Amino acid sequence: MALGFAHGTGVLSEGLSGGLGMFWNDDVRVHVGSSSAHHINIKIDGGPSNPRWRLIGFYGWPQTADREFSWQLLKDLANLDSLPWVVIGDFNEILDSGEKKGGPQRQEHQMRGFREALGYGDLLDLGF
Repeated sequence: MALGFAHGTGVLSEGLSGGLGMFWNDDVRVHVGSSSAHHINIKIDGGPSNPRWRLIGFYGWPQTADREFSWQLLKDLANLDSLPWVVIGDFNEILDSGEKKGGPQRQEHQMRGFREALGYGDLLDLGF
């Protein structure tokens, strides 16, 4: 396996956009679940003293007009089960205009859709 990991899964990019990869070694027990051009869903078995949880690799739709598909996908993933989950990746959106540096102003309704999807899944922004 590439990058020095024993196992991995991925989805290819579409042109210059997207592409996701998740990699792990033998000491981590992983079950690969659903995937698409915009996500990889894996369950991680933490062992007897640690809970099972989900890690989602996410790539949001790059076109502004399609962002609603990103937010619906996040909601659908939230509904899969009740395991704790972490979502990492590129959402192609910001939570508020304070995150934007240069360029045109972001429309409030675009950011609101992202905030609503995070709230629906009980997700928090860790700030990086």
